[in-house]
Amino acid sequence: METKEHMKNKIILVSFYVLLTGCASMYAGWEKVSIVDSVFNKPCSYVDDYSCSNAFNPTECYKQVANIDKANTVVMNPDGKSAKSYNCSAGNPLNFDGGKPAWIVKNIYNPSATKIDLDKANAECMYQAHLATVDTSRVAPTRAYINTSNYDINNAQLSAMTMDKINNEMHEINLSVESSKLQDECIKAKGFVYTKSANKSDYDDIKKVCSGADNSIAPCFIPGVQK
Repeated sequence: METKEHMKNKIILVSFYVLLTGCASMYAGWEKVSIVDSVFNKPCSYVDDYSCSNAFNPTECYKQVANIDKANTVVMNPDGKSAKSYNCSAGNPLNFDGGKPAWIVKNIYNPSATKIDLDKANAECMYQAHLATVDTSRVAPTRAYINTSNYDINNAQLSAMTMDKINNEMHEINLSVESSKLQDECIKAKGFVYTKSANKSDYDDIKKVCSGADNSIAPCFIPGVQK
């Protein structure tokens, strides 16, 4: 991480570009610098942190300054007012700062389990959890509102009807939560364990088994025996 003095010099440098050139081209090759959403799990080494938010052309400025620092990739920070530069090339260690975790599922009891086994287990556990929590005996209370000339009685009736509705909704929510817990426990009992991590080995497994899939949407099933 850069020192305060280094950051101060970088601000002066960027300001100098903004005032004199608007971050115009000063070194050949700045156009080749890439601005990407993330370098997570890519061979990229961190270079610097800086801001071009006041530049005439911020995009060119970010690329220009990165190029001066011998970086070839820029990632905007969440604040949108600063960025990080990286040197990305084959041979660099994978970058695990920020980004999405590796979401995987394995069977810890049966190494020969397959994705089909996982799908069957999910279906069975969902059905069993539903049977355990479905409420067929409870009939939601209904109240007939009877209008009277007494304000207190009318108000009490309306309050009771409102509470009936709230209690019924809470009952349904509690059943849904309990069903979800039972389904999770059922899946774990069958040996399937879901985990999220930033372990390189997990990312390697995902590349082998689920290459091209969006791991942020669904977990990758990792079989026990891999070649």
